[in-house]
Amino acid sequence: MLFTRLFLLTISTLLLCSCAKTSELIPGGAVPDTTVGNVQKTPTPIILTPTPASVSDRTQIDITEQDQLLAQSVIKVHVESKNSSITKNRTGTGVIIDGEKGLILTSYSLVNPYQINGSFSNDTIYISTDLINNKSSIPDFQAILIDAEVQLDLAILKINQDQNGDELENELDLRSAIIGDSELVEFNDRLRLFAYTHPKDDHALTITRTKIKTIRKENIQSSIEKWVVNAELDYSATGGPVFNGGGELVGILIPEQYSLIAPVTQIRPLSVVKELIERTIQSSKTEHHTIPLFSGSTQKEIDFTENAWVGAPKFSDQASYTDNELYLTNYRNHFLEGTENIYFEYCLQNLGKNILIEERWYLDDILQDSLSASYVWNGEAFAIISDKIGVPSSSGLPSGNWKLEIWANRILHSTNSLTIGKFSESPRSNNTKLGSALSKNGTLIQGVSEDTKQILLQSELSEMEMTKNFSWIVTHNDKLKYSSPTLNWTETPNSEFWVGYAQKETLDKGNWSLKLFVDGLILTEGTIVIN
Repeated sequence: MLFTRLFLLTISTLLLCSCAKTSELIPGGAVPDTTVGNVQKTPTPIILTPTPASVSDRTQIDITEQDQLLAQSVIKVHVESKNSSITKNRTGTGVIIDGEKGLILTSYSLVNPYQINGSFSNDTIYISTDLINNKSSIPDFQAILIDAEVQLDLAILKINQDQNGDELENELDLRSAIIGDSELVEFNDRLRLFAYTHPKDDHALTITRTKIKTIRKENIQSSIEKWVVNAELDYSATGGPVFNGGGELVGILIPEQYSLIAPVTQIRPLSVVKELIERTIQSSKTEHHTIPLFSGSTQKEIDFTENAWVGAPKFSDQASYTDNELYLTNYRNHFLEGTENIYFEYCLQNLGKNILIEERWYLDDILQDSLSASYVWNGEAFAIISDKIGVPSSSGLPSGNWKLEIWANRILHSTNSLTIGKFSESPRSNNTKLGSALSKNGTLIQGVSEDTKQILLQSELSEMEMTKNFSWIVTHNDKLKYSSPTLNWTETPNSEFWVGYAQKETLDKGNWSLKLFVDGLILTEGTIVIN
């Protein structure tokens, strides 16, 4: 669902107006002025809900012969987590990309191996195949996570045991999907989304025919994209394959944030994950790779509503209108002096009905009441909220450090910053500390014990607007223990960020050090001793 709210703000000197009220945009240290300027009425919010798939478009697998063949490469993924007395389950879908090696492509959100505190989750991954003819709830195999592109929300599993956890007696001979070129897919192309529904529906395999509605870019500094489709699928569609008209695999269904309530509406095109697929299939070894452990790679904790989640705002100075919907392009956090419009969007997921949502704008840490807004949420399970602030003047928005906070039920849930005009090209870190775990609110618990299995470094990062990538290394007694891959910086410019290293066995005693690199240079580091 796309919820478009548009504010056109007029400026006279430094006077910005919004909705039916007006106040001066307050620069740091200035005194508010109550002069009333020209007010433009805010349009009524436009709420557009994705068209539900019709019965003919979404049905069990008895449609065409080609669908029958494609379905043979589609599998069901069930993750059982036993980290306490309560067993938690995650259900989704995957697709076989190498039937002889037992390699499966799915969503990382579904098989995420890390708990919110940074430790490994005690997971067992079950795989069910050929559910077209076999309605049994008993899985066929167990699998392990061997590689992933965390920021793309994609993961590779390998079937390694039978359903009881014993070694495989026979060679695997599963049908593999044919991988196509997602860069050839166009907006009007018909796509087929395959997914297994929740067990309450007898494991029925569904096919949804749809088209791309819009494309969302993760960050201006990368080519990472998501396709948004005009259909809402059950959460168990997470990780499901997307085929083009020729029956080639071109994408994987991914959630905005994995949830047992919110629908799946987005696709990750395979063009951005060619390297992961190729290196996994071509490798003679299919051993486990250490999955990068950082702020963006752990399972998220439930907030004030079950599985509720508010995404960090994203900004752009470019957007287009299609069918009364606002689509942003070229996300960024730094804008040139004189920029007239700033478009922004953020995601809401699983927020209950009648919850108050607030957008609070700040310029140089001074609340800009005239630009801020609030509304009562209608209870939709998932939505992308889009809006803009702007001035019909060549002088543009005032330069400085801007910040947008998103509040729900009077609680701050997400924030992001942008800079207009001058900015610092040198990122900064402050208050670096090391520990072994995180609290539920994301605060590092300092200190380690002799049975520690993970080590984390947390730091307050700022002025990261122009940062392109980051990485980190971990050493034990001056010997390299782990070196992360180089990852795109997609976090907010100012954030309490952390990286780390975890293993399933207790860490050895001695001196452990972590170094965080930004664009190839050391930004911060720390050392801790395990006795």
